[in-house]
Order: sequence, then C-alpha cells, then structure tokens
Amino acid sequence: HGDYAAAVEMLEQVLMYRRRMNDPLRLVGTLNNLALASRLSGNPVRAIELYEEAVTVTRHEGIFPSLARALNGLAELSALKGDHREAMSLHRESILIRHELGDLKGLVASLNSIARFIEQLGDTKLAVKLEGAALHVRNEIGFLIEPAKREENEAFHARLKHELGEEIYRSAWLDGQSMPQNQLIELIKNTPLAGADVTSA
Repeated sequence: HGDYAAAVEMLEQVLMYRRRMNDPLRLVGTLNNLALASRLSGNPVRAIELYEEAVTVTRHEGIFPSLARALNGLAELSALKGDHREAMSLHRESILIRHELGDLKGLVASLNSIARFIEQLGDTKLAVKLEGAALHVRNEIGFLIEPAKREENEAFHARLKHELGEEIYRSAWLDGQSMPQNQLIELIKNTPLAGADVTSA
C-alpha cells in the first residue's frame, strides 16, 4: 500500500529474528526486502548497508539468485550517487548471474534497470534496445508488468520515443526484440558505455 515506513519497521523486527536462525536463504531474502523498503522510505544509507551484507552472505553461501538481486539494488543506488563506473560494474555482474542461472524473471528486472541507467548516461538508442529485449523476455514467460509500475514504464517509453523520434525508436525497439539472449549479454558486456570509459558525474 506504499507505507514503506511501516514496512521497514516490521522488516527490521523480522531481521532480528532471522539473525538468530541458522538459515542464510531466509536471512538474505529479508536483507534484500528491507534494503528495498529502506530505499523507498528515503534511507539509501541503510539500504546500501543491507545490500552489502546480503552480497557478503550470498557470496559465502553461494545463493546466486539473491546475490544478483542485491547487486542490482546496489547498482541502482550507485547510479543515484553518480558513481557510474561502479553502477555499471554491478549491473553487469547481476545480469550475467541471472543469464547463467536462466533466471528470466530476474533478467527482465535487470534489463529494465540497466535501460534506465543507460538512458541517464545519454545512449537512448541502446536503452530502447534493452527495453525491447526486456519486453520480449517478459512476453515469453508471461511475466506481466505490475499495475503500480505500468504508468512509470509507459512514461519512460514515451520519453525515449520523444528523444529519438518515432522511426529510430521503432528500429531500435525491433532490434532489441529480435536479439538473441547471448548476443544481448555480449552487447552489455562489450559496449564502451558499460566499461571504464563511463565517467562519473
């Protein structure tokens, strides 16, 4: 219901309980959920702490789906801080894990997240390709856009179309829709925008 402060309060209590249990899988789930709620409630510092702990636990325990989620969360927070190199490094690691696991739902989330980051850095055409690819995967698995995110998503697409113009937008969109997943991952790995050439704000 959008009451993130209440969610944080309840999840902090759950986290205390999880820490007393010998169950890393449930612990990292709570860490990731609390990190997201903390960010949405306006506390990015706490969110970073929680995501970093989740990364530590998941790397040690080999819980790779949760690792990818934590890395994606950290990437978005790094982008907000203007640390573009760090953000793209984290995005790339997250999406590679999801690709290797065959986690298509997670792959959609990563593509959506990277597309927004890439657009912020000025490569609108690549952002459209990534969004097109994300929708293709989403349709393949029948993963619908949540109603709460639909309006935001439509506004993002409208902005991309306005920046590029109808013809270029459609061409880039179709390129993304038809791109094989392995080629898509290579594009993210090898584009100069995704590497050390990206400068921080």
